[in-house]
Amino acid sequence: MNIYSKPYYKYYIIVPLVLAVLSIVLLPFVPKGVDLTGGTSISAVVPNTVDISEDQIKTELADLGLNDLRVSVADNPLNNQRMYIIEFSNVQSELNQTDVVSEIKQRLSSLLGVRVEDITVQEIGPAIGKSFWESGLRAMGLAFLFMAAVVFLTFRELAPSTYVISAAILDVLYALLGMAIFKIPLSLATIAALLMLIGYSVDTDILLTNRVLKRIEGSVDDRLHSAMKTGITMSLTTIGALAVLVFASWILHIQTLLFIGATLMFGLIGDLASTWMMNAVILKWWATRKS
Repeated sequence: MNIYSKPYYKYYIIVPLVLAVLSIVLLPFVPKGVDLTGGTSISAVVPNTVDISEDQIKTELADLGLNDLRVSVADNPLNNQRMYIIEFSNVQSELNQTDVVSEIKQRLSSLLGVRVEDITVQEIGPAIGKSFWESGLRAMGLAFLFMAAVVFLTFRELAPSTYVISAAILDVLYALLGMAIFKIPLSLATIAALLMLIGYSVDTDILLTNRVLKRIEGSVDDRLHSAMKTGITMSLTTIGALAVLVFASWILHIQTLLFIGATLMFGLIGDLASTWMMNAVILKWWATRKS
């Protein structure tokens, strides 16, 4: 069934637009990681026989007044070790930062059965975090700029090039929507995932635009339908691979891979809407009007 031959095809665009509005509304609720805001990261490596949960550590540290406290666990099956990572942005208590860090190390030592001197502390100042944040924003801006230039040189048409860029922007918003809902922090790792997402988004939209504008066989509806079958097959294959990555990372407590995989998966699921329910609809309208 060719969904683009239906008389109501223009209404498909409502879905990606509603998702875009929801993404913008929830954008302020995307948490930032310690590497972007500044803060302290404390890690301890123990044998994987130690079975202390994240909630137990949070309960143990609850009275220290730690803001944005996050606890994660990463297993390494190759050497049978487990790493506990405690991150917080700042301290609101009668103790100063140095005393709080010392107290956390003492408590972790007792709770996890590890020596105090084997616990690693890394502090990122607010200025460095701000620098990382600004660098990430510049990288995103340059990615969109170069992407726009390549797309325009490919099609030599302003309108379809604009549609491709718009779809990529929406994909990033959809990824941020998923991050806001599931409390995945915006960090250097997830910014890298967003940059990868931009590249994938352009790939599917160029496939669509190339099929519609540069092929001459069949009607516009037929070319749209052909592009959709190919594009959705590509996207579902990638989403399936990412789902396996996310599941494996969750089982093995590999937090960084979990966040990267989930961010990409959110964006690619959103790409199905932005490409095939918005960009395809606008391209059909534009190509039909042009002809």
